[in-house]
Amino acid sequence: MRVQIPHWAKDVKDESILLLIAFAHRVTMKYGHDTWYSLHKEDAGVMCNKRSAGLFQWLQEQETGLMEFGEPYDHTLVFKMPYLPMRGGNQKSVDYIEFSKERERLVWMYILGCVNHNILQDNIAETHGRYRKNTYQVTEFSISRVAEGYIRKQDRDEKKKAR
Repeated sequence: MRVQIPHWAKDVKDESILLLIAFAHRVTMKYGHDTWYSLHKEDAGVMCNKRSAGLFQWLQEQETGLMEFGEPYDHTLVFKMPYLPMRGGNQKSVDYIEFSKERERLVWMYILGCVNHNILQDNIAETHGRYRKNTYQVTEFSISRVAEGYIRKQDRDEKKKAR
């Protein structure tokens, strides 16, 4: 299974961090770069195979490339990823990796199911396909239990246009 990551992350050695980067890359490619997204720390901990307590400090000590992290609340981790387009010549903006550990492959498959409109659970009818915003209008993700917690950028833009 080939997973797309940004070119600047190709030298990251830890596969659990690469999993988090691949997730963030997929989100930002779909919903926009250079904006903050929030993620439940428990979910980020599942991706990184770490406990949520101390996760932010651990990520600050690791090689995470150009990703920025923040910790606005005890249960929330925010991330931001820049977009670096191809500059021409032989430069690439993305690379592909294959996870060597089975755990990372299984977590990646689970994430794909959740971010593809929650095809792993039957509760999408309960939400009527709508996405919730958190109090501070930050795009929020909740992957490990219910994948309805993230907001599409288009929904946010439509609300701004309606004002």
